[in-house]
Amino acid sequence: WKPSSMRLRLHQQLWIAATALTVGGPYHGQPADIVRARPAVMGDARALDEPCVDGRRVEPLDASPQGTEMQDGAFSLVMISLFRLAFGRAIGWQSPLCWSNGAQSYEGLVEIARHLYHETPSSDARQQRVAALFEAFPRQPQLLGENRISCETLAVLTTMLFPFLVGQCQSEAWERADGEVWRSKVVIERCRFLEASSCKGMCIGLCKEPTERYFASIGLPVSLTPNTTAGSCEMVWGRYPQEDDMAGADLGCFRTCSLVASRTPSF
Repeated sequence: WKPSSMRLRLHQQLWIAATALTVGGPYHGQPADIVRARPAVMGDARALDEPCVDGRRVEPLDASPQGTEMQDGAFSLVMISLFRLAFGRAIGWQSPLCWSNGAQSYEGLVEIARHLYHETPSSDARQQRVAALFEAFPRQPQLLGENRISCETLAVLTTMLFPFLVGQCQSEAWERADGEVWRSKVVIERCRFLEASSCKGMCIGLCKEPTERYFASIGLPVSLTPNTTAGSCEMVWGRYPQEDDMAGADLGCFRTCSLVASRTPSF
């Protein structure tokens, strides 16, 4: 492979990663992959798939401190626009909100995600709706794998490239079960998507689960553990999701969630 060709392949895989971080991708792996990516949830599985099923309302996240709002520069505006175009094309609908203002354009992206979540209430259906986004990208050669270098690289890239999507974040070290210490954990201080959507169902159904499934299918384990009370999240590259990751999480709908009144639980 020539260096330029290798760089092109890497950029293609990073774009796939970028898209998957928001709504996930199609699953082409083996059944064992999906089991490892998303173990059986203890108790009522619907509580994780559909956080709104019990009808409870809880107070929304506290307002962000003044002066800490996300400032979208040129890179952020371009990335938000690309995501809006890609996702709007995938679901056949586009938000009419302004594209040139960062906050309004991001709200347009959230509106598309809200439209997708409302119109496709099952997890499998959501996966199918966005699957076309990934069909054009090659899966070989696989440049990133389940190893320390790849996972630590992905953590650095996440902190550099994705604040426009999830807000400020930083990489930290964590200890694996085998005792090795990897600096592949990304701590999202206050998730921009969760705050803007004010919906725990969208957080889990359009971000956590699809992302974990997609990366497991290409041999890159990652776990996302949102704290829906504080609005933070831990994204750990190289770690498989565990059964108790969401144990004790309050999955009652935010009182400000615009979807809770219109969604009907599916049994």
